[in-house]
Amino acid sequence: MEASVHKLLEEAEEYLSKQNYSKAAHKYLEVAKIFEKNGKTKEAERYLKLAVDNFVIAANEARRVKSFRKAAENSLMALEIYEKLKMTEKRDPLVLNIASDLANAANEYLMWKEVRGAATCVAISSLIYFAASKIDDAKRIIKSFKEKISAEDFEANRILNVASLIQKVVVDSDASTYSEVEGLVNSVLKPMLPLIKGNMFVKIIDEAMQTIVSRVKKEIRLPKITPALRVPLDLTFNTPFDVTLKLKNVGEGEAKNVKIVFNVPEEIKIVKGKRETIIDTLPANGEVEIKITLNVPSKDAEKEEYSISADLEYFDMVGTAYSTTIGPMKITLHLVRESEKLKEEIRDIIKRMLDLKGKIRNFPEVLEYVFLRLIDDVKNVVNKSEDLLRKEKLDEVKINLRTVDFVLNEISQLLADKGFEEKVKLLKEQIKKAEKQENVAIRTLEDQSEETGG
Repeated sequence: MEASVHKLLEEAEEYLSKQNYSKAAHKYLEVAKIFEKNGKTKEAERYLKLAVDNFVIAANEARRVKSFRKAAENSLMALEIYEKLKMTEKRDPLVLNIASDLANAANEYLMWKEVRGAATCVAISSLIYFAASKIDDAKRIIKSFKEKISAEDFEANRILNVASLIQKVVVDSDASTYSEVEGLVNSVLKPMLPLIKGNMFVKIIDEAMQTIVSRVKKEIRLPKITPALRVPLDLTFNTPFDVTLKLKNVGEGEAKNVKIVFNVPEEIKIVKGKRETIIDTLPANGEVEIKITLNVPSKDAEKEEYSISADLEYFDMVGTAYSTTIGPMKITLHLVRESEKLKEEIRDIIKRMLDLKGKIRNFPEVLEYVFLRLIDDVKNVVNKSEDLLRKEKLDEVKINLRTVDFVLNEISQLLADKGFEEKVKLLKEQIKKAEKQENVAIRTLEDQSEETGG
């Protein structure tokens, strides 16, 4: 334990010397975890405080250079530690800093023309402000951002609609809209977090939503249905596939007359299940799964894209209607399963690697080692891609294979270069000459040794 702690502290000091406060803070956090695991509470607390101090400094530094998303990230790390240390008095100012940083980060994303990322920052920022009862700040941010984006930017407006609906819940005390907001936070806002590398903001989003729902609950015991629409990724024409909609009533009230309508393009046939389903009641904590089986007849095109969504409507105990649309989710169908194409690509890459190994077999040892290391790195990426393929993470596999293809092409072009071939030949001759000279020198030394001994 002492060795690992010592090493981490040395790394932290090195980062501090470079003014990389965030990385230093992470090292102190690792040290605290080690002490905590070994039951040394006081030591753990000491390094937690060092970690949080450096996260705060890192946030301030990021703010100074106008890297606001990074500032929000470091403030969020500090917030989690303050909560762990039960330093609750630090919480509220830090939460407001995060909201402010995200609002400023939205302008950064607009500057980079990443409008969906900007809308995501605005939605989270306004949500935090609403939960903190900073209504004017939240309304100002939403209004300002609406003026900066085109009404035709569907995705950005869809994300921003989450913030607008939260405003409706909080400002207008519209309890009936909360369920729709919660569904959109889960189905629209959270899936957009990777755009701002923001998966770590899930907790603060959930906490803000919980604060808002606690206010809503004072007025009515609400049903809250959380929907999740699932479709498979690797689809082909004329092969039936299932679309599943899972509904869970996470509220305290009963949902009545729950109506689900699947929106499926005319070209797609429903071969099993119904387009429309009505459930009389869905009790609190109740779950239900609705499944339909679809089939797309063969097409002349190699691939076709479609959108599938589902409309959800239900009522609470006093007859207030709630409705939302889940999706749309894009599906792509091919003549041949994409996974099969990718498997073929992987087989081709493996063959190319073997061919390249054969070409470098007679290279000088040092040069052969360098190329073999490169090919081994490529092989590791291929192995990872095969694992991702089994998990149906097709987009990640495609990115990996594009990288591998580029590397192999570069190696092939280098080996095909006549100039490079001449250099390899010259290097081999120089090595042979050096070996010959070394052998002559060794024999000379041996002869001299024999003469001395004689």
